[in-house]
Amino acid sequence: MQNPSRSRSLKGWVLLGTGFLTCPCHLAVLAAIFAGTAVGGYLREYFGLILPLTGLYFIVALIVGIKLLTPAKARQGAETIPGASGDARALRTPEVPRRSRAAGIKQ
Repeated sequence: MQNPSRSRSLKGWVLLGTGFLTCPCHLAVLAAIFAGTAVGGYLREYFGLILPLTGLYFIVALIVGIKLLTPAKARQGAETIPGASGDARALRTPEVPRRSRAAGIKQ
């Protein structure tokens, strides 16, 4: 049986790869590559329909692919921040020691 994390990783990479191939800016390149073939004719004929559909797939594939490649611990840590009640003030930055204006003397 296959490792679940490896399966998620493979699915994530496949989605990212197909997402980049279907990026709307790559459609012109794909049309040039497939020029003179049935696929090229199909792209030319239905360009008005293919453009928004591939754009939507591009966005969804990138979002889902990134979520699949993000480790579960990182996702849980980002979702549950201790002391955060939806208020941006609850997010604290680490304290940095203060320095005096003199050359590098810590206070």
